[in-house]
Amino acid sequence: MAGWRAVCRLDAGGTAMREAFQEPQSYPVEVSGWDIAENFFVEETLLDWSTEAIKDIVLHTRVRDGALIFVRLRESGSGSKGIPIAYQAILRDEPSGDDSTHLRLQQLKPGRVRMNSGVPEVKIDGVVRAL
Repeated sequence: MAGWRAVCRLDAGGTAMREAFQEPQSYPVEVSGWDIAENFFVEETLLDWSTEAIKDIVLHTRVRDGALIFVRLRESGSGSKGIPIAYQAILRDEPSGDDSTHLRLQQLKPGRVRMNSGVPEVKIDGVVRAL
């Protein structure tokens, strides 16, 4: 009889389980924040979450590089919504011809955002950036 480690290492197809999870998983989310013109927006999209804990989204709303946005998981099948989590939006590339904006999300930790003369700032990897 095979030990539990051997069984857990293999899925039904006989490949290592970690290989089965190489593709990013997509989750429906609601994103809110302030766009490039300082107008509040709410948009529904998909969050791509990779095995390396990298989180990417595509928005039709243009936001500034480094903008503070909130992401809330939309639980499929139920009308309930998750708790919004604060992220810093990092532009992955310039907006495309259809004005979609590709963003990488950096989760903000409590206490990392501070005010400097009325302007919110965050310190990530030793670099202070205005939000």
